[in-house]
Formats: sequence, C-alpha cells, structure tokens
Amino acid sequence: MRKIRPFALGVGVFASGIVLGLAAALYWTTARPPSSLTKDLPGGWNDASSQFDARIRRRFPIGTSAQKLIDGLGAEGFQPTWFEAAGEYGAKRDEGSFVCKVAARVFWRLDQNGVVSAIRGTYHEEGCL
Repeated sequence: MRKIRPFALGVGVFASGIVLGLAAALYWTTARPPSSLTKDLPGGWNDASSQFDARIRRRFPIGTSAQKLIDGLGAEGFQPTWFEAAGEYGAKRDEGSFVCKVAARVFWRLDQNGVVSAIRGTYHEEGCL
C-alpha cells in the first residue's frame, strides 16, 4: 500500500478548499433575495407567473406614468430591456442562482401621452444546470 505524502495531501486539501470556496462565492454573489413583487409566490411556475402578473397589474395599473413604472421597477431591481417585439417595452429581474436561473419579466405599452396602456408580467425558470 502506497503512503500519501504529507505535501500531496496538503495540496489536495488546499485545492479542495479553493474549489469549495469558489463555488460558495459564486452561489453567494449570484443568489438574490426576492423583491416584494416576487416574494412568497406559490409553487409551480404557472401559478407563480399568474400571481406575479396580478401583482404587477395591481402595483402599476393602466394609466400609470411611464416614469413611475420605470422608477418603481428599478427600485425592485428590474433592469430595462427597453423596446421588445410588437411595440412592447420590457424590464427583467434575475433571481435564483447559478444553479437555476429564474427571471421575472414585465412588458408594457405606452399610449401617446406616455402612460401605461397595457401591462403584463411573467415569472419563470430559464434553465438549470
């Protein structure tokens, strides 16, 4: 039976510590707590997305100014994606971690006066390792 040299054992322990530390740091830096709009959503993606959509519509009803919407979403950690397809504007908030990506998205249209004329939200998984 071969003996493991103390130096090799030390290097192995050190390397294992580095790998675990990097994994913990990556998880720590990518995991975000939910916003008030996504906190305590029900289980199941369909139910969670429906509840998120209802929260968005309640918080930013038709007639909300574009500035109030953008400021409110920004305060919740949403980043603008701006012009989307079919005349919609959008914003996205990434949640979850590097293991599973979760996205909360808001899409809206503005009328000629710069107020919200349509709004909707989606909440879904964007992939897991």
